[in-house]
Amino acid sequence: MDEKEKYERYWEIAGERKVSPGMRSIEEFDSECRERGLKKILDLGCGQGRTTAYLLERGYDVTATDIAHNAINDDLQSILYGRFVPAPAWDLPFVDNAFDCIFCCDVLEHIPPELVGKTLSEMARVAPVAYLEIASFDRHVKDPREEGSYLHVHLAVEALSWWYAELQRVGWTIKKAYDRKEGTKKTPGYAIWSVRNAKHN
Repeated sequence: MDEKEKYERYWEIAGERKVSPGMRSIEEFDSECRERGLKKILDLGCGQGRTTAYLLERGYDVTATDIAHNAINDDLQSILYGRFVPAPAWDLPFVDNAFDCIFCCDVLEHIPPELVGKTLSEMARVAPVAYLEIASFDRHVKDPREEGSYLHVHLAVEALSWWYAELQRVGWTIKKAYDRKEGTKKTPGYAIWSVRNAKHN
């Protein structure tokens, strides 16, 4: 089973549609973007589309992408019409510098470790600023199509230092980061603001 099929199965699980991790951070992201004057946003690994809809309502020019074509919730299909582009994070179908900033919340831990570098390089290619939240715990969910089988969904479960090294290796500079366990976020993981262009430092 490839990653695309795995996440098409994942979004068939009704319970997974009830939780949108990005919503716990979207106000902070909105505030930071307004302060920096960032208007054109890529919601990378958008899932159900709730964060995309939130940003659209606040006047941003947002494009949403997810590896699974069935990720967007039915009630958001009309709102996100023409803005959702199914694609893997390591092969983004956008021109260089297409966006001002990337919002990527609880997505990178889902990437196969051997594709993390390529994913971070693609992100650096299409935007000069990125806000990342990365979970740091392993996770399996029941496969909705095969009784007794599980989908392994958190693949890149690494220390913050590992993520620092991977980001810096492809040209990202870490501007701000914290461990979510020590902040207001409840699930284990990290929050990171990264830039790759001196004018955004």
